[in-house]
Amino acid sequence: MTGPVVPRHAWFYDATHNDFMLKPIMMLEETIGPTVKVRINTFDFYVPASWYILVVDDDTKQVDTVPITQCSSSTFKAFMMHPQLNRYELSSIQLLDLDLQGVVVHLLIPRMTLVCHPVGPTTSSKDLAMSCLIGSQDVGRYMGDKSAQELLM
Repeated sequence: MTGPVVPRHAWFYDATHNDFMLKPIMMLEETIGPTVKVRINTFDFYVPASWYILVVDDDTKQVDTVPITQCSSSTFKAFMMHPQLNRYELSSIQLLDLDLQGVVVHLLIPRMTLVCHPVGPTTSSKDLAMSCLIGSQDVGRYMGDKSAQELLM
Protein backbone atom coordinates (compact mmCIF):
# COMPACT_ATOMS: atom_id res chain seq x y z
CA MET A 1 0.00 0.00 0.00
CA THR A 2 1.52 3.31 -1.02
CA GLY A 3 -1.08 5.86 0.08
CA PRO A 4 -2.99 6.73 3.23
CA VAL A 5 -6.17 4.90 4.16
CA VAL A 6 -9.02 7.40 3.94
CA PRO A 7 -12.03 6.57 6.13
CA ARG A 8 -15.40 7.00 4.47
CA HIS A 9 -17.54 6.46 7.59
CA ALA A 10 -17.46 7.47 11.25
CA TRP A 11 -19.31 6.43 14.39
CA PHE A 12 -21.81 8.90 15.85
CA TYR A 13 -24.20 8.86 18.80
CA ASP A 14 -27.58 10.08 17.54
CA ALA A 15 -29.63 11.51 20.44
CA THR A 16 -32.90 11.47 18.45
CA HIS A 17 -32.62 7.70 17.94
CA ASN A 18 -30.71 7.01 21.17
CA ASP A 19 -28.30 4.82 19.25
CA PHE A 20 -24.78 4.63 17.89
CA MET A 21 -24.70 4.77 14.12
CA LEU A 22 -22.06 4.35 11.48
CA LYS A 23 -22.66 7.24 9.07
CA PRO A 24 -20.87 8.38 5.93
CA ILE A 25 -18.45 11.27 6.32
CA MET A 26 -20.12 14.04 4.34
CA MET A 27 -17.68 16.89 4.77
CA LEU A 28 -14.85 18.29 6.86
CA GLU A 29 -15.24 21.59 8.67
CA GLU A 30 -12.63 24.09 9.81
CA THR A 31 -13.26 25.93 13.07
CA ILE A 32 -11.16 29.03 13.81
CA GLY A 33 -11.14 30.49 17.31
CA PRO A 34 -10.43 29.34 20.85
CA THR A 35 -9.31 25.71 20.98
CA VAL A 36 -8.44 23.43 23.88
CA LYS A 37 -5.82 20.69 23.97
CA VAL A 38 -7.41 17.72 25.73
CA ARG A 39 -5.88 14.53 27.12
CA ILE A 40 -8.12 11.49 27.54
CA ASN A 41 -6.77 7.96 27.97
CA THR A 42 -3.19 9.26 27.41
CA PHE A 43 -4.22 10.58 23.95
CA ASP A 44 -3.90 14.33 23.20
CA PHE A 45 -6.08 16.17 20.68
CA TYR A 46 -7.52 19.65 20.03
CA VAL A 47 -11.21 20.61 20.01
CA PRO A 48 -13.02 23.93 19.77
CA ALA A 49 -13.38 25.42 23.27
CA SER A 50 -17.16 25.80 22.77
CA TRP A 51 -17.74 22.05 22.33
CA TYR A 52 -19.35 19.58 24.72
CA ILE A 53 -18.20 16.18 25.97
CA LEU A 54 -20.20 13.25 27.30
CA VAL A 55 -19.28 12.58 30.93
CA VAL A 56 -20.34 10.02 33.53
CA ASP A 57 -21.01 10.58 37.22
CA ASP A 58 -18.62 8.18 38.96
CA ASP A 59 -21.13 7.28 41.69
CA THR A 60 -24.48 6.99 39.87
CA LYS A 61 -23.13 6.21 36.36
CA GLN A 62 -25.58 8.78 34.92
CA VAL A 63 -24.44 10.48 31.70
CA ASP A 64 -24.60 14.14 30.72
CA THR A 65 -22.90 16.54 28.34
CA VAL A 66 -20.86 19.42 29.75
CA PRO A 67 -18.85 22.19 28.08
CA ILE A 68 -15.31 20.93 27.59
CA THR A 69 -13.94 24.02 29.37
CA GLN A 70 -15.72 22.98 32.61
CA CYS A 71 -13.41 19.97 32.78
CA SER A 72 -10.52 22.19 33.89
CA SER A 73 -12.03 22.78 37.33
CA SER A 74 -13.98 19.55 37.86
CA THR A 75 -13.26 15.86 38.17
CA PHE A 76 -15.52 14.69 35.36
CA LYS A 77 -14.91 11.27 33.85
CA ALA A 78 -15.16 10.89 30.09
CA PHE A 79 -17.44 8.19 28.71
CA MET A 80 -15.38 6.03 26.36
CA MET A 81 -17.00 3.34 24.24
CA HIS A 82 -15.72 0.69 21.90
CA PRO A 83 -17.81 0.32 18.71
CA GLN A 84 -17.02 -3.37 18.22
CA LEU A 85 -17.06 -4.67 21.80
CA ASN A 86 -20.21 -2.92 23.09
CA ARG A 87 -18.60 -1.87 26.36
CA TYR A 88 -17.61 1.37 28.01
CA GLU A 89 -14.85 2.68 30.25
CA LEU A 90 -14.27 5.90 32.16
CA SER A 91 -11.20 8.09 31.86
CA SER A 92 -10.06 11.30 33.48
CA ILE A 93 -10.11 14.46 31.36
CA GLN A 94 -7.19 16.87 31.40
CA LEU A 95 -7.16 20.24 29.67
CA LEU A 96 -3.56 20.93 28.75
CA ASP A 97 -3.61 24.17 26.79
CA LEU A 98 -5.87 26.95 25.52
CA ASP A 99 -5.13 28.59 22.18
CA LEU A 100 -7.24 31.71 21.58
CA GLN A 101 -6.55 31.71 17.83
CA GLY A 102 -6.50 27.97 17.11
CA VAL A 103 -7.65 26.10 14.03
CA VAL A 104 -9.29 22.68 14.18
CA VAL A 105 -10.35 20.60 11.19
CA HIS A 106 -13.06 18.10 12.13
CA LEU A 107 -15.95 16.09 10.75
CA LEU A 108 -19.17 17.89 9.99
CA ILE A 109 -21.30 16.75 12.94
CA PRO A 110 -25.04 16.50 12.18
CA ARG A 111 -27.52 18.14 14.54
CA MET A 112 -28.38 16.20 17.70
CA THR A 113 -25.34 13.94 17.43
CA LEU A 114 -21.96 13.48 19.05
CA VAL A 115 -18.98 12.11 17.17
CA CYS A 116 -17.02 9.15 18.53
CA HIS A 117 -13.49 10.55 18.68
CA PRO A 118 -10.73 7.90 18.99
CA VAL A 119 -8.73 8.29 22.21
CA GLY A 120 -6.21 5.57 22.45
CA PRO A 121 -3.93 3.02 20.92
CA THR A 122 -5.07 -0.08 19.08
CA THR A 123 -3.36 -3.42 18.89
CA SER A 124 -3.52 -3.63 15.09
CA SER A 125 -4.47 -1.47 12.13
CA LYS A 126 -7.81 -3.32 11.78
CA ASP A 127 -8.87 -2.66 15.38
CA LEU A 128 -10.89 0.34 16.44
CA ALA A 129 -9.80 2.42 19.41
CA MET A 130 -11.83 3.41 22.45
CA SER A 131 -13.68 6.64 21.64
CA CYS A 132 -14.97 9.57 23.66
CA LEU A 133 -18.11 11.39 22.56
CA ILE A 134 -17.77 15.08 21.70
CA GLY A 135 -19.74 17.59 19.69
CA SER A 136 -20.77 21.15 19.11
CA GLN A 137 -24.22 20.85 20.71
CA ASP A 138 -25.48 20.11 24.21
CA VAL A 139 -27.41 16.91 23.49
CA GLY A 140 -27.53 15.89 27.17
CA ARG A 141 -30.89 17.55 27.69
CA TYR A 142 -32.38 15.32 24.98
CA MET A 143 -30.90 12.11 26.35
CA GLY A 144 -32.93 12.10 29.56
CA ASP A 145 -31.78 10.31 32.70
CA LYS A 146 -29.73 7.55 31.17
CA SER A 147 -26.98 5.48 32.69
CA ALA A 148 -23.77 4.74 30.83
CA GLN A 149 -24.85 1.12 30.32
CA GLU A 150 -28.23 2.19 28.86
CA LEU A 151 -26.44 4.09 26.08
CA LEU A 152 -25.01 0.83 24.81
CA MET A 153 -28.35 -1.04 24.73
